[in-house]
Amino acid sequence: VGEALTRQLVEQMRKLAPNVNVVNLYGTSETQRAVSYHVVPAPTVAYRSSDGQPKPGIPLGVGMPGAQLLVLNAQRQLAGIGELGELYMRSSQLALGYWRDAALTKQKFIPNPLGDGLLYRTGDWGRYLPDGQVEFAGRNDQQVNIRGYRVELAEVEAVLTALPFVDSAVVVTTPNGVHSQQIIAYYV
Repeated sequence: VGEALTRQLVEQMRKLAPNVNVVNLYGTSETQRAVSYHVVPAPTVAYRSSDGQPKPGIPLGVGMPGAQLLVLNAQRQLAGIGELGELYMRSSQLALGYWRDAALTKQKFIPNPLGDGLLYRTGDWGRYLPDGQVEFAGRNDQQVNIRGYRVELAEVEAVLTALPFVDSAVVVTTPNGVHSQQIIAYYV
């Protein structure tokens, strides 16, 4: 669907279909879509943070065969367990870049600092868990996901401020129901 899988969603699925196998998949349009997976144990394990508090999210898992999901620190080296870093993908199915956008291609598709080939910068934060799986920790930019569609809030702001009657604008998201959000624009 393009949204983060939560324990609450898993519990809802299991109420409807008690014997269902739930697998969390993570990927982007720039790859073969699913680059990592995590099989959610039944019943859902109460994933907990270092302070013992339950976490709402389900791990992104480990790389699919032939692909890697990497967490790199600011020096573009592998992050340590629990260290926050940026998520990168390595895959033989990686896109060649963005159509007619060499600057964005250069920014997002980087030479692999750990070996051969290219890595794709996802724009997501993550960390390695002690078992080697990767945990999602949010975005490092203003991109949001609305019902499976990627939206750059800065692009929406730019379109609004290009209108002759708008001096300035700010665009934010706010919850819209249990599992979705909506975009709200304020302008002067």
